[in-house]
Amino acid sequence: MQLDVFISNTLKSIIKGIKESQDFANENGARINPHVGKWDFDKNQTTYFGNEEGARAVSKIDFDIAVTTSSSQETGGEGGINVYSLKLGGKLSDKEINESVSRIKFSLNIALPNVEP
Repeated sequence: MQLDVFISNTLKSIIKGIKESQDFANENGARINPHVGKWDFDKNQTTYFGNEEGARAVSKIDFDIAVTTSSSQETGGEGGINVYSLKLGGKLSDKEINESVSRIKFSLNIALPNVEP
C-alpha cells in the first residue's frame, strides 16, 4: 500500500472506529469524546461530563500505535514506500528491504458509565 493511501485509510479508520465506539457507548450509558465543561469540584480541576449532581468525571485514553513502513526492490522489480500488516511465514527471494517504524499518537476523552450509590 502506498504511503499516501495508508495515511488516508488510517485517518478514516480512526474516525470510523471513534464513531462506532460512540454509538456503542451511547447505548450503554457512556460518552466518548464528550462536550464537557470545567467544574471546580476538587483541587485537581477535574473535567466533568454533565452539569447536574452525579456528573461523570472525564478520563483521557492515549493511543500510541507503531506502524512499520517498508520499501523493497526485487531483482528486476520496482521500489516504493509501502505499508504492510504483520504476516507469519516466510519465502526466500532476492529482495532488498528497508523498513522504518513510525508512531501514530492520539488521545480521546471518555466519560464512563456511573451508578448511583
